[in-house]
Amino acid sequence: MEIYLIIIIIIFSFVCSYIDCAFGMGYGTLMSPILLIFGYPISVIVPILLLSQMCTGFVACIFHHRLKNANFSIKERDTHTALVFAIFGSVATIIAVFLVISVAQLYLTFYIGFSIVAIGIFLILKKRFTFSKSRLVMIGGISAFNKAISGGGFGPIVTSGQMISGSDPKTAIAITSFAETILSALGFMLYLIFTTSFDFELAILVIFSGVFAIPFGTIHAKRLNKEKGKLAIGLIILCLGSITLIQAILSANVK
Repeated sequence: MEIYLIIIIIIFSFVCSYIDCAFGMGYGTLMSPILLIFGYPISVIVPILLLSQMCTGFVACIFHHRLKNANFSIKERDTHTALVFAIFGSVATIIAVFLVISVAQLYLTFYIGFSIVAIGIFLILKKRFTFSKSRLVMIGGISAFNKAISGGGFGPIVTSGQMISGSDPKTAIAITSFAETILSALGFMLYLIFTTSFDFELAILVIFSGVFAIPFGTIHAKRLNKEKGKLAIGLIILCLGSITLIQAILSANVK
C-alpha cells in the first residue's frame, strides 16, 4: 500500500470514528463510500468496517458508561434497549450477509449509493417523525440490514429515531454504540465463516486509528451541537453517496 494512501485512510478513519462517538452516527456510512472511491471491493470493505466497529464500539461503550452518558449495568433500561435493537437486527444482519456473498458487486454498489444518499437527505431535511417503540425497533432492523450490506447506515437512523422519540441525545448515542457493537460482531463472524477475502493491512490501519479517536469523541458527546452536526454529516454523506452512484453508473456503462 502506498504511503499517501496509508496516511489518508488513517486520517479518514480517525475523523469518522470521532464523528461516530460524538454524534452516534457516521463511521461506516462515511467510510464505506470513501473506501469504495479508493477502489476497494465491497467484499473487503464490509468485513473490515464491521470488525473495526466491533472494536471501536466496545471501547466507546466503556467510555460512555464511565462518563455517565448511559448506564450499561445488566439490569438497567439502557442495556435492555440496546439488546432489543441488537436482537431484532440480528435476523436482518444474517440475511444481508448472504446477499452480499451472492449478489454482483455492481448491484451492491448501486444499493449502497442509493441508501447513503437517502440517509443524507434524511439528516438534512430535519423532518420530524413520530416513532413508537415498536416502529423504532423495526427501523433498527432495516438499518441493521443496511449495515451488514454496506458497513454503515445503522447509526444515523437509530440515533435520530431515539432522539425524536424523546431520548437524551448522549444516551441515544451510547445505546446505538452498544447495539452496533453486537451487530458488527455477528456480521463480522458470518463474513469470516463464508468468505475468504480479508485485507489485514487495511484492517489494522482502520481499527487502530478509529480506536485512538474514541476518547475525544465520547468526551465531546455532551458538548457538541447535535442539530448542526447532523446537518454537516448529512451533507457529507449526501456528497459521498452521490459520488458512489456516479462511480457505479460509469462502471455499468464501461461493462
